Amino acid sequence: MHAMSASVQLILYAAVAALSNALVSFAQKKAAPVSNLCFFLGTAAFVFFICNYVAGFLTRTEISLIPRTITDSKELLWAVVAGVALFVLYYAINNLIVRFGASMYVVYSVISVFFTSIVVGVLIFKERINGWHIMGIIVGCIAVTLITIGNGKR
Repeated sequence: MHAMSASVQLILYAAVAALSNALVSFAQKKAAPVSNLCFFLGTAAFVFFICNYVAGFLTRTEISLIPRTITDSKELLWAVVAGVALFVLYYAINNLIVRFGASMYVVYSVISVFFTSIVVGVLIFKERINGWHIMGIIVGCIAVTLITIGNGKR
């Protein structure tokens, strides 16, 4: 059996992430309005924590909460930064979905593409993009503009 091409792997990972993201949006919308958003997010984070550790044990990945080296300390620092960012992300997404509906998620998605692909990927990490990528980003910006205009026409 031959290995999957990088393009197929890219699409599979993106599809799994997108389906999981849709499920998170669905759960947030079904739970809304929650009386305590932080409790809701904390419960979700606790379940994530448990799933993460179970997956680590099942895949025989070494898991340790106590840093052993400088490298581990740096990883712990970035894990804390990512954790805070995840909290803010899910807090904002939950409010977006509860207040404006899951159909408005596309606005977040396109803005996210800009910040993640352009600012983080290209400007900070110097990753390369081509004309197709640039055209896709432009089409996404047009999509957000059209949705914003459409919301004003309701």
